[in-house]
Amino acid sequence: MLTEAAWLLRYDPSAAEKLLQAATFGLYRILQLDETDGVEIAAILREYRRLKPQLADAALVHLGRREHIETVFTVDHRDFRIYRPAPNKTFRILP
Repeated sequence: MLTEAAWLLRYDPSAAEKLLQAATFGLYRILQLDETDGVEIAAILREYRRLKPQLADAALVHLGRREHIETVFTVDHRDFRIYRPAPNKTFRILP
């Protein structure tokens, strides 16, 4: 998610601006969530309850499933090695 990338780049004052501009060049897409996504995100929170997932993590897993995305940018390697984008699939984690 953008927030994780921005946190990693927090010591560069222009990093957030450059990060947002990169989307205009097709480096990544900014995906939308709406009220209809809440049911699925809540189900993911229940599914992984033992990990005590954050809402942002559950939303990212949901977007991965919804959009058939298997690569994520996160510093949370521990949990994202457990989360599944689809049955019998694992996330490819960057960095």
